[in-house]
Amino acid sequence: FEQALQIREQVAGLDAPATVDSLYWLGRLRQHEGEFAPAEQLLERALRINQRRGDNADTAYSLYRLGRLRHDQGDLPQARQLLEQAHDIWQRDPSQHQFQIACSQWSLGTLRYQQGQLAEARLLLEEALDILEANGTPDHPNIAIVVHDLAKLRHDQGELAEARALAQRALRIRAATLGPDHPDTVASRHYLAGLPQVPGAEC
Repeated sequence: FEQALQIREQVAGLDAPATVDSLYWLGRLRQHEGEFAPAEQLLERALRINQRRGDNADTAYSLYRLGRLRHDQGDLPQARQLLEQAHDIWQRDPSQHQFQIACSQWSLGTLRYQQGQLAEARLLLEEALDILEANGTPDHPNIAIVVHDLAKLRHDQGELAEARALAQRALRIRAATLGPDHPDTVASRHYLAGLPQVPGAEC
C-alpha cells in the first residue's frame, strides 16, 4: 500500500482521487494494526483533500473513516461529531447513499450503546438493519454485524428471548456466508453459548 501511494502521488498527483484512495487503504491498514497515529495522519490528509472540493460524498466518507478511527481510539465525543457530519451529508441525497447511511447509523448506534444510551442505540441499529434488509440480501455479512450488535443490546435491556433469536440469526448468516471457522462466526457461536437459557425453553 505504501508503494502504491508513492506511485499514485508521482503519477496522478498529491491531491488526485487515486491518491486519496491509497490514503484510505493505507490508513485503514494502520488502524487495523493498531497504529493509530500514522492512521490518523493518513485519514486526516484524505479529509483535507476532499474538503477542498466541498461537502460531497467523498468528504462524508473521509469524515466517516476518521470517525471510526476516533471510535477505536476511545474518543467517543469526537467520533460522534465526525460520524454525524458524515451522516448529515449522505442524508442530503438518501436515494444514492442508502448503504452509507446504514453504515453511519450502525456506527452511531454502537457509539450510543457504549455511552449507555440504549434506547437511542436500539433505534439507530434497527433503522440501519431496516435499510440493509431493504437494499440487499437478507443473509449478507453486513446484516449479521448489525443483528449481532442488536442481540447484545436487547440482552442488556433484559429481553433475553429476543436477544437469543437475534444471536441465532447472526450465527446462521455468518456460518453460511463466512464459514464455520471464520473469526466472526466463532465470535457469534461463543456469544450465543454464553447467553442464559430463556426460562421455560427447556424441559
